[in-house]
Amino acid sequence: MDATRDGGADPTSVVRRARPTVVVVPSPVPSVPRTARGLRVHEAVAGYRLLAQVRMREGNWQHVFVLPEWAAPVTTALADSLGDAGSPRAPERYEVSLDRWLDRVLGRL
Repeated sequence: MDATRDGGADPTSVVRRARPTVVVVPSPVPSVPRTARGLRVHEAVAGYRLLAQVRMREGNWQHVFVLPEWAAPVTTALADSLGDAGSPRAPERYEVSLDRWLDRVLGRL
């Protein structure tokens, strides 16, 4: 999320108001960043559960946060799709694989 999108709105406020089921935070390292693309991560995901820290490729991690009431079904879907990650049909570009993963997760909820 870029601060220039949504009319220059604060990304953290936008996420807090929207309260999405899943929040995926990108990072160049395996630890959760303080900020990501203008999002104050810890503030934005307060009340969420960190489910996974997934290495998408060298220097690119995705930190997956979920609302606690959705943790069980999202955990199952995440485990299933991470099992597919090593398949030869898994794309190189993380944007494509993340979109595909989210489609699978949301389809299983």
